[in-house]
Amino acid sequence: ILRDRADKAFLKKVNDDVLQYCAKLSSYDHGDARRAVDLLRVAGELSDGKKITKADVDKAQEQLQKDRASTIVSSASYHLRVVIGAICANTLLTGNSWNATSAIYAKYSKMMVEGTKPLSYRRVVDLLVELENTGLVISRTLSRGRYGYGTEYKLKLSPEMVGPVIGKEWWENQIKIKENEDKMKELDKSLKELSSGRG
Repeated sequence: ILRDRADKAFLKKVNDDVLQYCAKLSSYDHGDARRAVDLLRVAGELSDGKKITKADVDKAQEQLQKDRASTIVSSASYHLRVVIGAICANTLLTGNSWNATSAIYAKYSKMMVEGTKPLSYRRVVDLLVELENTGLVISRTLSRGRYGYGTEYKLKLSPEMVGPVIGKEWWENQIKIKENEDKMKELDKSLKELSSGRG
């Protein structure tokens, strides 16, 4: 399918390894031929009439992911946007890409605009399932021993790609918080090293 489309769409012949790369990237994501065709089309636009390279395909992949995140976030309800923001912020601040449902809910509740009542835990769980259906996040279920099973969620795109879509100023503020926390940890570490050196 890709070879056929590429021959019709482009004046310059597209290398087989570039077509295979498009197919490989789209199969990771959806396994959908339309996705691979989209990837090739955007890579063609980015190549400026030159021969399409794997680097163009990588840029196209990033562009399509940004567009997809933008579409999902812009059409999301207020509460769903805050849930997405909570996952982005937790991922950035903790350094862990997997977030427990309870951690997402705690962050979501803190992020509520003053005067807005947070949804119930159960409703936020429903929103997380809805979010997984959009393809923006994936989940896994873990056994917590005698505490039963718990679900964790992870963004399929980097928080750096999704965060600014939620709100540029808000995301820049999250980055500042993270930088300040890192500075405090460094300072703490230096003080401990100094005090242990004296001992």
